[in-house]
This record gives sequence, structure tokens and C-alpha cells, in this order.
Amino acid sequence: MKRIDAIPYTRHVARYFTKNNLTAEQREQIIFSPTVMETRRYHIILSNRIPENNKFKELFNQGLKNIKANGTYDKIQQNLQQGLYDHPINKN
Repeated sequence: MKRIDAIPYTRHVARYFTKNNLTAEQREQIIFSPTVMETRRYHIILSNRIPENNKFKELFNQGLKNIKANGTYDKIQQNLQQGLYDHPINKN
């Protein structure tokens, strides 16, 4: 395998790729930099032209606030980082 100095992946995407495409020996050669190269923000997009979307936006925001307050959000993030939501690649 040739040397590659850096590939910009989010940690969970890189872990999923290496788990499904590299040998254990190859995975042992991979290190993750603690340097944050990019911060990503995700958004939910609802049209203002549909009046009921205001209700959905309020419900979403309240639900997000609740799971952040009760620790569920942090647990989901932790599970994501540990690969608990990964699905194997079907290589037919």
C-alpha cells in the first residue's frame, strides 16, 4: 500500500470505510488528527410557504432541546463515534 499523508474524512465516516475496506493490519496504520479542519452544521429545511411547517419546526426544536437536556443527544453522538449505527457494506 502506498503512503497517503492525509485524507479529510469525518471520523465516523473514515472509521466505517476502514472497517469495511481495510485489513486489521492496514487499520492499525491509520491515525486520526486531533486538529479540527472543518466544523459542519446541519439544518432542517422547511418551507415557510406551508403554514403547518411552523408547528413541525417548533416540535423539532423542542424535541432537540429535550434530548440535549436529558443526555440522549450526547449518548447518540457517543454511539455514532463508537460505530454502533454502522451497517456492513453489501459487496455482491
